Amino acid sequence: MNQAKLLVLAVLICGVFLSGCAPETPQPTAAPTLTSTPLPTDTPAPTPTATNTPEPTATPYPAWPNELKLGVPYDNFEALDPERLREMGVSWVVSKSNDPRDIESAHAHGFNILMFDRGEREKIADEPYQEIYVKEVAALATAGADAIVLLSEVNIPFLGPALSPEDYSVLLCDAYAAIKQSHAETDVISAPPASTGFFSSCDSQGCNDDAWLTALYDAGASECMDYVGVEFNSGTTAPDAVTGSPFGEHYTLYLGSVVDTYDTVFRGSRPLFFVSFSYPSSEDFESLNSSFSWVKANNSLADQTSWTLEAVRLAAEDAHIAGLMFNVLRATSNVCSENGDDCDGLWALVRPDGSCPICAMLSDDLRNR
Repeated sequence: MNQAKLLVLAVLICGVFLSGCAPETPQPTAAPTLTSTPLPTDTPAPTPTATNTPEPTATPYPAWPNELKLGVPYDNFEALDPERLREMGVSWVVSKSNDPRDIESAHAHGFNILMFDRGEREKIADEPYQEIYVKEVAALATAGADAIVLLSEVNIPFLGPALSPEDYSVLLCDAYAAIKQSHAETDVISAPPASTGFFSSCDSQGCNDDAWLTALYDAGASECMDYVGVEFNSGTTAPDAVTGSPFGEHYTLYLGSVVDTYDTVFRGSRPLFFVSFSYPSSEDFESLNSSFSWVKANNSLADQTSWTLEAVRLAAEDAHIAGLMFNVLRATSNVCSENGDDCDGLWALVRPDGSCPICAMLSDDLRNR
């Protein structure tokens, strides 16, 4: 609040007035001799001695071991105070738009930014559009993007045609060269494949993720990426579990098995980067789309919190994992409707009531290291 200022003005007015009957004029007397009194001399003030007061230094924010890149979505990262995010070790944000203003804004807030460029999937198999896509991601690099993910789930015909590992490898290398020429410091992350065992290895319709990655490595794609892109959002067991999922024993259902499989495929030549990661929970939702009944049956809120913390710890201790980007930061509703609206909140760190059980746990764990 502004403080009122009081000004006190003091004015001293002195006047001497003499009056009366004029007496008989007296004889003048000799005027007294005036002796001048010397003015005091000024004593020079001592010269202050200059001292070098050091500038205060900012307390560095805590960081996870192995420089793990921990991030949240850009579109609502201010749902938590940025200072709170830094206390959790969050230093990255993820944007799924192609707007260079997101890069400027993230940097202004002190965060690195990963641009997740999904492209126009229905056109991605067309060579003329691929040339447009390469120019688009190069422009993001020029704008200062810290990392760019080149497409997503192109091993299956989802929202557009699938790309064979060989065709994607050509596109990846073209984009890599353009990005590095535009801004050498921008990291390139390969498309995270959809986790699936649906196909018979690879066929004309699509590929299982491990088969697609193996063919990608054989095509020499590791030379055109800085990190291997990974997604993991359907976990129903603790991160170190290798069995117990209600969906079976396929390796894609277990976080540790995914890490081992992907790292083995690439011979450890490139670290893994989880561009989308979260455990869901529906415990605090009033209604739930029937398609997500598996979440209610398996994942409590306590599970989500403890598994997320454990996953961050494991990632921070594994030099083969470079980044972990949370899929959803904030739930906007406690209703997951049958038409699928607002169901993203199942994966949110900040729950429908505004609480964030995992936030304090991450901050405490990082502070106590």
